[in-house]
Amino acid sequence: MAIYYVLGITVPDLADQEIWKLPSLDLNNAGIQVHSQKGHDGVLLLECSIENNNETHLLGAFQSIPVVSDAEIYVSAPCRIPIKKWDLASLDLGAAGQQLFAETGLGIYLRGVSNEQLVALEDICNSRIADAHSRLQSYHDIDVGSQQFAFRELGSRGKQRFDLILPENNPAIGQVVQSGPWVPLIRQVLNLTDTATPLPCLVSVVYSLPGADTQSWHADGPPSRPPSRPYAVCVFLPLIDLTCETGFTQFWPGSHTDAGLLGFGPAAEVCGATVDGMVSKGDAVIYDYGLLHRGMGNTSNMRRPVVQMVYHVPGWQDRKNYGRESLFA
Repeated sequence: MAIYYVLGITVPDLADQEIWKLPSLDLNNAGIQVHSQKGHDGVLLLECSIENNNETHLLGAFQSIPVVSDAEIYVSAPCRIPIKKWDLASLDLGAAGQQLFAETGLGIYLRGVSNEQLVALEDICNSRIADAHSRLQSYHDIDVGSQQFAFRELGSRGKQRFDLILPENNPAIGQVVQSGPWVPLIRQVLNLTDTATPLPCLVSVVYSLPGADTQSWHADGPPSRPPSRPYAVCVFLPLIDLTCETGFTQFWPGSHTDAGLLGFGPAAEVCGATVDGMVSKGDAVIYDYGLLHRGMGNTSNMRRPVVQMVYHVPGWQDRKNYGRESLFA
């Protein structure tokens, strides 16, 4: 079975990055296959694989190349390790579309909704949040903000972070859900192309209060099988401008295709492969439900509300993020 690695290679001149093509060593004969490369923090990162777990052989093969002054293993994993560097501009799905989303599991739509729609969503979310926290006051055994809990409509997602389901029958919500600029892509991705049939969608507001911690890397669900046919796609629509202080969601593009990457989220940081979803109010971030990501902490003095729309194939249900008891009964 092939083992995959990311190596950091130090060479005097990073302009000559295709070092495995040098005649001093045939890496294919050495049993090493190089899949991708990039420069990062003054070193050349190589994603490669070998058919055995002989790390000494792997390092020795690169260290024997005359132009290499050092070789270090950054990460090893049982599957491909995406190291390509993306930025928000290169993830604009309005210009690229389905092929880009299939590769990255991530994209953005600038100005996804109108100002009028944003105002309506803000009013709905503010009212719903106030109602929920008023009802929580009667649950004296719950330390809200510090203790994990799960109701049918509301769940905690860590310190001072919550996920609150919004009413399904609200016309303002329905308009955004069924007519947002991302809807044609989602219909293609989920293979739900009958435009006369509304898209199944679970809508909530995810909000982080001041003092919310940074989450650990996670996926909302397992990777799709096959990866080209997702069972669920999530759209984040922030109701404020996201900054370093308010926090945002950090993503690992390309991490949605293999369950072998679960638990390897920190590798994205080591390899410089993360994307900061620091978008403006009304921009939409869309991602595959199996993509690795994490919510960053909130060090500001304001709430960070994000409308979350989880589009899914018929029959799918979120069985792990919410409880059975109703907060609003």
